[in-house]
Amino acid sequence: MLSFGERLRLARERKDMTQLDVYRAIGLNNKSLSRYENGVTAPDPDTVRDLIRLYDVSSDFILGLSDDMGSACPPSGSSVTPPKVSEDAELLERLSSLPTR
Repeated sequence: MLSFGERLRLARERKDMTQLDVYRAIGLNNKSLSRYENGVTAPDPDTVRDLIRLYDVSSDFILGLSDDMGSACPPSGSSVTPPKVSEDAELLERLSSLPTR
């Protein structure tokens, strides 16, 4: 099973982004990103959200609930409604256990 950090790295690489690209896009320091990807520390929920949107992957993939990278958002014009995070108790519990900055 892939670790949280490995999932972040795979998602970044899938978008063909460097750590510097991530810094430029959302202002995340490359040392912080490196620590997240190496499992030294974990990002706060807001940073997880920003990375999910930037990498355009599903939150289920990043959080290890699925091995399908999927997409953060349905294609424009899609009638698919993304699930509400607030209705997923397991996801909320995992997010609330992440350390803050």
